[in-house]
Amino acid sequence: MEDEDVCIPNSFVKNKWVVNNIYRLKVSYINSPSEFWIVTKDQELGKFHGDLNSFYSRNKSYLKADFRNINLEGNCVVYTGECYCRANLLNVSSSVKNQKSLDAFLIDYGSTIRVTSNDVYFLAKEMYSVPQFAVKAALKGLRPSESSTWSPAAVDTFTKLVQHKVLLGQLREIDSVYQTLYLDLFNYNDDYEHTVSISRMLILNNSAKLSLTLSYNGEKRYNQREVNILRDLLDCLSSINRDLNQIKPSTDNFVRDLALKYQNIRESAIVLYKRIN
Repeated sequence: MEDEDVCIPNSFVKNKWVVNNIYRLKVSYINSPSEFWIVTKDQELGKFHGDLNSFYSRNKSYLKADFRNINLEGNCVVYTGECYCRANLLNVSSSVKNQKSLDAFLIDYGSTIRVTSNDVYFLAKEMYSVPQFAVKAALKGLRPSESSTWSPAAVDTFTKLVQHKVLLGQLREIDSVYQTLYLDLFNYNDDYEHTVSISRMLILNNSAKLSLTLSYNGEKRYNQREVNILRDLLDCLSSINRDLNQIKPSTDNFVRDLALKYQNIRESAIVLYKRIN
């Protein structure tokens, strides 16, 4: 906040993310299975957070924010009531000195909290060099089971599966536009021999369904690999459809219903393929 030309490095940009690599991580904040925040360097975060709190406990009186000269879009430190955290102020008006409370995004954790203007401090220069720890993430290939939005029960189930746990995350896709990592998450035991898919647990719990997600890059072109997968799926469905069409009218109703369902799936896939190809 003190220097408009200085900002904290962005971990999404700074880190060299590699698709299909597996990362050890913790989930630091959750909005839904489609929007949560992860930290891949939790031990470093713990040490940095301890050093930051020790520093501000000793020097807070010298670093109190002066709202007459504040950079409203810069980095700062806020006191949450329990500890000091690096943050960005959100939706701050030019009359900030008259505001009793402010929204602060905690860049090392991914959460947004309300603080008073008296709890905002300048960020010391020593704290600028460390990249923000939290990165936005989403589960790859899942959607809500019953509607277009995640139910509170589904979010609660996801939270119980991942909160306060060390997880393995396999990177499936990188969205550079929205700076989001699409992951498959796994819980595991200490010897790494047995892993549990978080996505599978959500599906078994009826909290989520699989979805065919087609990537959409900045140039508005679909991922060719996924188009090819859909084309192969169409070929497979066409073959099944030809076989099912040989079923005689006297065949059991269950089999006939199955044939109709395959036909409907194939027709839906054809419509989708024409839309994206």
